[in-house]
Amino acid sequence: MTAYNHAEFSIENSKRVPLTDEERRLIDEEVAAGRVQKIPTGKSALDEEYIWGKTARGYEGLVRKNPLTRAEALAKFKKRLGSSVRIDARVAERRAEVLRLTREGFTAQVIADFLGCSSAAVKKDRKYWQDNNELPKLSSSGGLSQDDIQQRRAKVLEMIKAGMSHSQIAAHLGVGKGAVANDRAVLRAEGKL
Repeated sequence: MTAYNHAEFSIENSKRVPLTDEERRLIDEEVAAGRVQKIPTGKSALDEEYIWGKTARGYEGLVRKNPLTRAEALAKFKKRLGSSVRIDARVAERRAEVLRLTREGFTAQVIADFLGCSSAAVKKDRKYWQDNNELPKLSSSGGLSQDDIQQRRAKVLEMIKAGMSHSQIAAHLGVGKGAVANDRAVLRAEGKL
């Protein structure tokens, strides 16, 4: 049902224009038929109650009588939005692949190249899985567990002893050169190199 404030004028080009008798008759017919609800003078058709006061920017204007906190406003927005947000099937498939490939130890750039998307999209997908507790929130591990990192470092150690360069190791393992350099520094600190 539509709600309206009973007014004796309409606003056109920021000016009050008195309602004609015909416009008033049409409004009254809609109210009588129950298709619209008449709001009493001095009340608001909005859900919340408003009062005249200082706005957030310091001006005088209509403000909520009981303002919501930021968290309450966000919760209200999410409730109103509800399940209307649908994830595209392609995005869901990509996210599943990103999760699988991240668990296998691949870098964001390697995953992006493999899936044909941007590394930013891969990082957002990883963040999605971290927020849903599917990946640990370890920025330096790329979502790998400590066991996975130790296994990778053991492979890095073998490849270094075999005489491979940082670039060759990174390409072979599908990780970045920085990860290899970091693993090498850790191995050196542990006395294994």
